[in-house]
Amino acid sequence: HIQGMDSPLTQTDFVYLNDNLLLELVDVSIDYLKNYVILSDDYKNRKSLKNKFSKKYPNYKDIMITFSNWVFSTKGSSAVTISSETNFIKNPNKILKETTFNGGMKSKPGSPYKNRSTRQTNPSDESKWELDSSTLLPNGIRKSDFCSFDETVKIFDKLIVEILSMEDVPSDFTKFWNSHGYFKNNLHIDYFYKTPISFKKFKENTHHAKVKGLEFCHINPDIEYTTKSENVTIGLCESNRHQGGYSLDYTERKLLIKKLIENRFISNITKIDSLSISDLEEIYFTKKYKK
Repeated sequence: HIQGMDSPLTQTDFVYLNDNLLLELVDVSIDYLKNYVILSDDYKNRKSLKNKFSKKYPNYKDIMITFSNWVFSTKGSSAVTISSETNFIKNPNKILKETTFNGGMKSKPGSPYKNRSTRQTNPSDESKWELDSSTLLPNGIRKSDFCSFDETVKIFDKLIVEILSMEDVPSDFTKFWNSHGYFKNNLHIDYFYKTPISFKKFKENTHHAKVKGLEFCHINPDIEYTTKSENVTIGLCESNRHQGGYSLDYTERKLLIKKLIENRFISNITKIDSLSISDLEEIYFTKKYKK
């Protein structure tokens, strides 16, 4: 098994192994192997179910590619390819000539994060990658992308139910997933704007579009490992961009502080940032509706 791959070893993989492009896992527990290396039966079942649907309903191909990337894959990155690494090994000094390793100003080319790996790949040691002049290959994925096989299964199940709970879901889409035990819940609404989400929004998720219709959203991006079933949802692209890298609580606090200062409802602004949302709301509404 190769951590970060959904398929068995191929002949090419053995070549990479012999060329020291793959590292052997040592001193890891059985639990770690079961959670992050050896595919679980439930994980394989969800993959199979997704493939079965895609084969039966090719008209939903683009939607299922989007869905698969959300559930099973990490974000894209500027990580180097194997061919680039092979060229680097032949002449490292040529590639690193103008980088900080040789007194230059340029950063090390590539990225410490693997491009579209599985979510079970070990998180990257960014500092180690930055200081390593022996290879350009990434050494893991973002912590925010990382989760176990079991967590991936939970996310799969949650997102299918969210899709079934959208407005205008086609009957054939619903029929297939109903037959496999998935049913709609309450109307799915956006986590930030609180507006109903239409199935038709998937049409805006074209490969080349910078602004999508729907996105895989992390409700609270402040926690260390954000990809957990209770912390992810399908949301509007506008919401994800509006939220940025901040939690909803953080944004709400900052907007309240902004309103308090602009309305001159508070004089001591040095300690205001330490107040809770409830404290800030109490000050704002007391001042606003004071007789």
